[in-house]
Amino acid sequence: MTKIMILPTKKNINDILGYCDSIVLGVQGMCVNMPDTFTIDEIEELLPICKKRNIQVFIALNKNMHTVDLDRLREMLAILNELHIDGIFYYDISIVQCKKEMNLTIPLVWSQEHLTTNYATMNYWYSKGIFYTYVSSEITLEEIEDIARETSMKLIVPIFGYLPMFVSKRNLVKNYKEYFNIKDNSEHYILHKEGRKYPIDNTDLGTVVYSSAILNGLSELQKLEEIGVAYVTLNSYRIPNNQFIELAKLFYNRQYQSENVIENMFSNIDKGFLYKETVYRVKKNEEK
Repeated sequence: MTKIMILPTKKNINDILGYCDSIVLGVQGMCVNMPDTFTIDEIEELLPICKKRNIQVFIALNKNMHTVDLDRLREMLAILNELHIDGIFYYDISIVQCKKEMNLTIPLVWSQEHLTTNYATMNYWYSKGIFYTYVSSEITLEEIEDIARETSMKLIVPIFGYLPMFVSKRNLVKNYKEYFNIKDNSEHYILHKEGRKYPIDNTDLGTVVYSSAILNGLSELQKLEEIGVAYVTLNSYRIPNNQFIELAKLFYNRQYQSENVIENMFSNIDKGFLYKETVYRVKKNEEK
């Protein structure tokens, strides 16, 4: 059966453990696109609680790593390996090399979000000992089905939440405020464009812009189970705790026909790219 994987916050984690099979915790200063971050001490405290309830714990170390990060990264990987974490979400392939050099046993999850779109590359990484892929949110349900048929990778598919659209290591909001001398200490920001509202996060690690709509694939969960998807993720980013707990129950209890309950909670629900093919168009060379 497909496992329910939740990206929690510190505020909702104790409430959602009864409605998931696994969680993903972002390590403070070492991850992007996560609803919250946790210190190693906090992760160590949560581990026995989760293991007692047979809940898998994955860790996100999915930021671009730089030379100055490598010593801390190796130290972090050694600690997580000793803690017997169930897997590490990675973006930077330095983690693959570190695992090899350090003879680590911890499983890795290929999580280059906008690149995990085809089974050929997944099969390459599988041959290198990577057994999980966090599938891009920019491909269709039909394409996910094709991938599941052609790879031995365990697929992790985003099925609920705001989707990261754009990541920059530059502090774009901070720079904007400083340039125009804007006094604003808000933790969260909104980009208003063409009648839509796009959530923006600006941290020490840079800027992330999210989709204006919340992906809701409750009814698609049944299909994903049929094709053998290993995990689906529910992202609690900017979702009020009480609403997130309620919708987590719907997914966990397989209430496939209850999408209207979620639609009544939010005014900005859609299907993302599950039925919308992404087409890249290149302009033809024109004579000058």
